[in-house]
Amino acid sequence: MIRIKTFSLSLNRCKYLILKLLKTLFIFFALFMVKAVSAENEENKKIESSNHSIIYADKEYVQEIYQLMKDVDDIFNFFGTDYWVDGGTLLGCVRHQGFIKWDDDLDVCVEKKNKNDLKKILLALESLDYDVRMISTTIFNVGHRKYKERRKVNPWSCPCIDIQMMEENKGKIFELNFRLKHPQVYFLREDLFPLQELPFGPLNLPCPHSPNRYLEALYGSDWLTKAHVWNHHITEKVVIELGSEEKKGAMPYKPLNDNFILPKK
Repeated sequence: MIRIKTFSLSLNRCKYLILKLLKTLFIFFALFMVKAVSAENEENKKIESSNHSIIYADKEYVQEIYQLMKDVDDIFNFFGTDYWVDGGTLLGCVRHQGFIKWDDDLDVCVEKKNKNDLKKILLALESLDYDVRMISTTIFNVGHRKYKERRKVNPWSCPCIDIQMMEENKGKIFELNFRLKHPQVYFLREDLFPLQELPFGPLNLPCPHSPNRYLEALYGSDWLTKAHVWNHHITEKVVIELGSEEKKGAMPYKPLNDNFILPKK
């Protein structure tokens, strides 16, 4: 009986050790798979510079950004309302000929005198299932309605566009709230008009006639050779040297849709 009991205890001990070993192996395997999947997802989405890691927008995000820009451009053109691209979108047109890989939104401007047209444009965007949010009396943020709940917390947490109404004072054109924080950043009418079209991936977008002075005021004198990386998901600005890879714009991976069907006259 003693031998049988001893054997039984040894057998139970072996089972316990085997199960513990299997559990440990499973945990290591799971951690390995998580790390492998994470590395695969981040492949081609990061650049390393000066010990900083910058995340590139993934291909679905980029696709939605371009579709949103196309829809906005189509609607502005339908109403015959002048607008121009601003901020990172303007920089993308001039320096990258497309969406900057680490950017996260779009920026366009319209003169305040066209605010009645803008109301119609925003209604047209809502008809395409976009969610329109008033950030201030002069800024409207537009993103797809499928992100509506997320946008209630943070409008810039998904592909979106800021549409800014611009005021003019003594030949200087600016968005009032931004002007109060950055008085040196404004458009001169002679630099702005007549607008020119520049490539933005597969699109051609209206840009200031002479954008260099504005881009220097906004991004610094080295804006052509260095990127002052900032977006709504980066809390600390990072400055990187622009290599050939960083200068390439992110492109849509499939054709864009003609979502805005021109109303019959």
